[in-house]
Amino acid sequence: MPNTGVELTGVHAQTINIHDITVGTTAEEVVAALEARGGLHASELIGLQRRTIFGLANRLKPDVLDIEQAITELERAVEVALDVIGRGERATNDDAFVNEVMAQVAEKVRNDDFDGGAGSIDEALAKLDARHRRSQVALMEEGIKVDTLRRDVVAVARRTEALVAVEQPTERPAWLRAFREQYDALCEDGKKKGSTSLWPSL
Repeated sequence: MPNTGVELTGVHAQTINIHDITVGTTAEEVVAALEARGGLHASELIGLQRRTIFGLANRLKPDVLDIEQAITELERAVEVALDVIGRGERATNDDAFVNEVMAQVAEKVRNDDFDGGAGSIDEALAKLDARHRRSQVALMEEGIKVDTLRRDVVAVARRTEALVAVEQPTERPAWLRAFREQYDALCEDGKKKGSTSLWPSL
């Protein structure tokens, strides 16, 4: 049915029922127009579900766009979705974890689960961040041991600052109680084992 303009002026009725009125462009019209231009052939070949395309069209809020702009926006959205799916299937990244996540995201996008795809990425980033912190801590702890062998107390203090800053980011980690506790524990351990000369008081 064609779009219908409705203007109500001077109406005093308590209840007004309006049926079968469409305002603006619908998602169905945008998809049909793009399909008529041959813009959906590639998406069907790669397996982008039709309901996913309608989901993309609905997210554009086509009722507030003119038909040409809506078609352009949908065409771009389909291109992005196909790129996500293609990258997930090609798995060209050397990192197996990243490849696995991208494959999961591709599957979710293919099936109109954009929120799930974003959630998979956020979860993966959190895991990478935690893994990175664990790696940093392990290396810094080893660095402290090596600096102790070097008898370089300044380097030990600097690495201890960096170690504390991993969990409590700040411009001055040496001012934190955690730094004092870490350093004092190192001093106490060193003194117990006879390394008194290595550990001056801060």
